[in-house]
Amino acid sequence: MQPSETALKQAILRAAVRLARSRGFRSFLRRDVALEARTATGTVSYHFGDMDELRAAVMTHAIQHEVLEIVAQGLAERHVLALKAPEALRRKAAQRLV
Repeated sequence: MQPSETALKQAILRAAVRLARSRGFRSFLRRDVALEARTATGTVSYHFGDMDELRAAVMTHAIQHEVLEIVAQGLAERHVLALKAPEALRRKAAQRLV
């Protein structure tokens, strides 16, 4: 049985978050995400568009779930979504940069 579109999109996002945590927010590639999610690179593109959109989804997830190491990397590179995160979260994440 094929996973639902929503389940597949969530699996791709989870894979991207894992890779962002282990390799760095800017260091993972679409093909790495596809391999980790056990799907095709085209499927990653279908659900998330280009890498900027995928990274935006990863950052949104990181903010919502307080994944501090990803938010900290976003702050370090001045990612627009990280800069708009709640102030308390930005402070906690910034402590990781010290």
